[in-house]
Amino acid sequence: MDVPITNQASMFDVQWEWNPEPTTSPFGGTRDINALTKQFVLVKQSGCLADGDINGDQQRQNCQKLNAAKATVDLGLIKFKPGNFTYMSSRNNNFSNRAQKAKLRVLEQPTAPVPAPVNVRAEPIPNPSNTDIAKMRVTWAPPGQETGHIDTDTGREMWGMDQNEVSPAAYSVQYTLDGGTSWTPVENCQSSATTCTVDYLPAGTPVGFKVHSGSEAGWGPPSEVVLAQTEDSAKSLECRQELLDHMRGDYLSSGAIVAIVLLVMTGTVGLAFAVFMIRRRQPPPPPPPMMKPDYA
Repeated sequence: MDVPITNQASMFDVQWEWNPEPTTSPFGGTRDINALTKQFVLVKQSGCLADGDINGDQQRQNCQKLNAAKATVDLGLIKFKPGNFTYMSSRNNNFSNRAQKAKLRVLEQPTAPVPAPVNVRAEPIPNPSNTDIAKMRVTWAPPGQETGHIDTDTGREMWGMDQNEVSPAAYSVQYTLDGGTSWTPVENCQSSATTCTVDYLPAGTPVGFKVHSGSEAGWGPPSEVVLAQTEDSAKSLECRQELLDHMRGDYLSSGAIVAIVLLVMTGTVGLAFAVFMIRRRQPPPPPPPMMKPDYA
């Protein structure tokens, strides 16, 4: 939106503010919501012309276009109250093709993005109803130490037992089929659970997975990528064998096989026809002796 919302002064209803200007300055002293709004909007311009005295956009004292503003301005420090605020640069939105629009989100509690989950694993899941549609189960442990705790009684590896563990509000799972060039989010896996079933994957294909932790501050950095192959189907096995045959140079396509069979059949029929014609052109054998006429 190129036009600011009118009377959006709640952004400058702040918790506290510090003014760098001395009290003797026209812009010094404690600033209330109105003073803060005016200083941020006009960036401490002075000598501004009234609306009726402005003759053009390029007039030096046209403060509506920020023409009288200095190159830099120190507006001090302010601490915003929690909320969502939008703001823009009216000057850059007014000239040429520049545009500066932004959003400011102030959180309820001081926080930072949650670290990535650990111990991410992926394993294929059988799909007897349709082997052409593969499934994978992805599991992980909450952010914490990257090595599990070994239980002294059972000897099993335990995760999420260290003091540095945090509990994210949600997790986000993504997968890649092209070696990480592109990532696809799994819509049904954005929850607080530490396991996810990814469906509709191609059979016999290596799939990469990564998991993000989420909090009020947004999604944190990704986990380490884990790679696993989905279960094979008859077609994926056939395709893999075809690729291996191509690599070894002994691959024959179905069309080539049909052509070879047709050539063999054509050659066999042609040879049989040639033998038939040769035999047909030979003179008949002489009659046996007892069949010779007696001229005596």
